[in-house]
Amino acid sequence: MKKTTTLLTATLLMLSVAGFAQKKSKKNEKAEPAPTVQTEKPAKKSPFKKYGEIVTNEAISDDGLFTIHRVGDKNYYEIPFELLGKDMLLVSRISKIADGLGGGYTTAGSKSNEQVIHWTRLQNTILLRSISFDNVAADSLPIRLSVDANNYNPILASFKIESFNPDSTAALIEVTDLFLSDIPALSGLSSGLRREYQVRNLDKDR
Repeated sequence: MKKTTTLLTATLLMLSVAGFAQKKSKKNEKAEPAPTVQTEKPAKKSPFKKYGEIVTNEAISDDGLFTIHRVGDKNYYEIPFELLGKDMLLVSRISKIADGLGGGYTTAGSKSNEQVIHWTRLQNTILLRSISFDNVAADSLPIRLSVDANNYNPILASFKIESFNPDSTAALIEVTDLFLSDIPALSGLSSGLRREYQVRNLDKDR
C-alpha cells in the first residue's frame, strides 16, 4: 500500500511539473515580440529635375558665353561652374524708344547701364551680384577686411537651380523674370530718366 501511495504521489508530482513547464513555455511564447520586417527607406527625392524634362525637343538653343534655351515662353541659362565668380561686364542698351523720351538726347542703341557682375552659387541657388570697385584694398593689408565688410556686393537677382547639363559642368536656371522684372541696375531706363519722369517701377505686364 505504501509503495502504491508513493508511486501515485511521484506520478502526480511529475504531471504537475510538466503542466507548469507547459504553461511557462506558452507564456514565454506570447511574450516574444513578433518578428519585424526590415523595409528599405524610400529614396530621398532630388530637388532637381532631369535635364530632358526642361530642355525638350521644342527648345530653341544658342551657344555663347552661356548656352541659352527658349522653351515656350520661358528662358533658361546654363551657367558653367568654371565661370562662377568671374568678372563680367554687363551693359544695358535701349533697343527702341518712344519719340521725345529723354528730350531727344537718348536714342535707340544708347547705353543706359554698365557694371561688373559676378554669378555665384549658394547651395541650390545661383546669385547675380553687382561688383563695385569704388573702394578697394590689397589682400595683404589688414584694412581689406573692413573694405569687404563695408562694401558688400548687392544681390541683383537669385535663381533656383532647376537642373544640370548632361555632363554636370553647368547649372540650368530659369531667367524669364530677369527680363520681365524691373531691376534698376539692369533696366533700359537710366536712373536719370527715372528721376526726370518720376518712375518708380516699370509695368511687368508691358
